[in-house]
Amino acid sequence: MSGRKFSRRRQPDPEARPRGRRSAWAPFSVASAETEDRDIEPEVTELVAVLREQGPMNRRELRRAVEGRFWGPGRFGDALWLARRRGLVRRDGNRLTAADGGQGGGRTDPGRPS
Repeated sequence: MSGRKFSRRRQPDPEARPRGRRSAWAPFSVASAETEDRDIEPEVTELVAVLREQGPMNRRELRRAVEGRFWGPGRFGDALWLARRRGLVRRDGNRLTAADGGQGGGRTDPGRPS
């Protein structure tokens, strides 16, 4: 052996999409509704559009604005993760904003000069 140490854990692929993180136990066999087709592009686009239109908001406000609770389990979080990973959405403290700094018609930051 050459003396090189190999890590048993693989490093996560930074470009990989989030995987389903939910699991369940059942006393009998259950068919899973989750499929590999997790096309969340429409959700990512909607998140960015709402942040550009309405301005910075926290995660809870954003989820309400896009009605993320109706997207299905984990999809809001996955879409937000992917938008942040791509640099379309950035975090400023506990506020989320579109990467282009979109300050839509709804909200303004009183601490910033116009």
